[in-house]
Amino acid sequence: MEDILIKANHGCRVSFDKWDEGAVWMYLAFQGGSASCTIPRDQAKLMLKVLQEILDNESADQSI
Repeated sequence: MEDILIKANHGCRVSFDKWDEGAVWMYLAFQGGSASCTIPRDQAKLMLKVLQEILDNESADQSI
């Protein structure tokens, strides 16, 4: 897997890549700075689950 870049609003960028021991490396770039962190595998799975729930709820809200 190669580095994945997500373009967010207002010129922000988020990128993800694999890290040692199955962790995920996340990098945020924004006007005036940047930040990065490693996310343990179990927490990355939780983040994925939460994002999916948010998107699923948004789809349900838009169909009303």
